Amino acid sequence: MAFFAVKLSADGNRLSWGMNPVLRGGIIFAFLSVAGMIIFSLTAAEYAAFGLFGKINVILMPILLFFGSVYDYRLIFDKAEQYVEIRTGLLFVFRRKRHPLSAVQRLVIHTVRPGILKPGDSELESTGFRLGRVFIGFLIAGRMIVLDRACSIRRAKGWISAFRAFMPYQVEEGA
Repeated sequence: MAFFAVKLSADGNRLSWGMNPVLRGGIIFAFLSVAGMIIFSLTAAEYAAFGLFGKINVILMPILLFFGSVYDYRLIFDKAEQYVEIRTGLLFVFRRKRHPLSAVQRLVIHTVRPGILKPGDSELESTGFRLGRVFIGFLIAGRMIVLDRACSIRRAKGWISAFRAFMPYQVEEGA
């Protein structure tokens, strides 16, 4: 399952890369399960009998699952208002950076696989690529924004076509 999912708004003006809702739902389910198990089945006497690592695990596991479920890293491209927004933090407390769409310089794609490209081969179409992975990101205002360090060829092609359909004039593909 991919960490990121691509979502297009109903009016077609906003393209958003963000945490996959299925993955977020799974983490929320795990958090609620672990928290419920601790709250409803663990007594103070049982907790006191745990060793140091057991106590740390009982406290740390629900905290990590909670923060994992509310973590947000999102890129929002808005054609109507002409900006790209990078949002990092928690769902309710986050840091937002906005850049004009013109600051998006290019879509960056690199293959990560054993072997050597032959002259003239496209990185995505080269022979043997089925065994490899793709690094994909954006160069925005001179800064590399990584979407995925090792996504599959199918996902990379889907993301590339979604972005080209959304902003065909804006970004050139490049290394």
